[in-house]
Amino acid sequence: MSDLLPSDAPRPRLCHLRKWPDFNGYGFNLHAERGKAGQFIGTVDAKSPAVAANLHAGDRIIEVNGTNIGSENHQQVVQRIKAVPDETRLLVIDEEADNYFKEHKMVVRGDMDNVDIYETPITNPFTSPTTGSRSLHDCLSLSVMPSYGYLTFLLLFVVKIFTRDST
Repeated sequence: MSDLLPSDAPRPRLCHLRKWPDFNGYGFNLHAERGKAGQFIGTVDAKSPAVAANLHAGDRIIEVNGTNIGSENHQQVVQRIKAVPDETRLLVIDEEADNYFKEHKMVVRGDMDNVDIYETPITNPFTSPTTGSRSLHDCLSLSVMPSYGYLTFLLLFVVKIFTRDST
């Protein structure tokens, strides 16, 4: 897509969530807010696929599996999330981005040039045998901020795992 987006435009997030065999569900709940159009992410469970895919409480869902859900009700959105077994793709924006795009009368779409993509790893990094009984946070020497992005997060995780025994 060749939209000319201002350099200060917030970055929507495409969160590709995968279910893990050792975790029940995706680790988030869906809710609507009074006075606000749309469907939102409610709570996000710790050490869940949702956390690993950079999903945050309060995010507004724009698309599910590539389809805009702006005019759909709660049940329709739930059905879209469940349509593909064991995985789903959610295009989301936080409240700041939502306000920005509304103020600038811009429609958010998954094919925009500034969409950041995050993926849940295929295996659960929070219970992976390579981390033993230590938590994922314990294996990292620094807190991972959302701006690092998933690939940097994964790289830091792998580097820390392979270097922890050599110190």
